[in-house]
Amino acid sequence: MKKALIITVVLAITTTLFTACTQPAVQPDPVPPQENVTTEPGSQPSGNSSAKLAAEAKDAQGKLNGWIDNNSVEIEITPSDTLAFRVTDVLDQLEGIKDGDMVKFSYKANDQGQMIITKIEKLQ
Repeated sequence: MKKALIITVVLAITTTLFTACTQPAVQPDPVPPQENVTTEPGSQPSGNSSAKLAAEAKDAQGKLNGWIDNNSVEIEITPSDTLAFRVTDVLDQLEGIKDGDMVKFSYKANDQGQMIITKIEKLQ
C-alpha cells in the first residue's frame, strides 16, 4: 500500500515538473517584404529602405570601419546601415586607406547575395 502511494506521488510530481517546464510553441511574426534600393553616386539610401537590399546599386560612400577578415571589410553607409563587403579583387586599392576613413566605392551583388567591391578610393 505504501509503495503504491509513493509511486503515485512520484509520478504526479514528475508529470507536473515536465508539464511546467515545457514552453508553448510560438509562431514568429512574418517579415514584410522590402523593396530594392538603387543608390546614385554621392547619395545615400534613405527612408524605410535598407542599404542591405541595394543589390542593384553601383556607387556609394561611407566610413570604413575596418577589416572583418582577409577578404572582407565593414563600411558604415548610414548610421543605421553598416554592411560587409568582399574586397578580394581590390586589395591593392585599399593600400593607404585606414579604419575611419571616408571612402567612395562601387559594388555589385554576386549570385550568393554577397556585396563585392569593384572599385574603392579614399575621399579627401
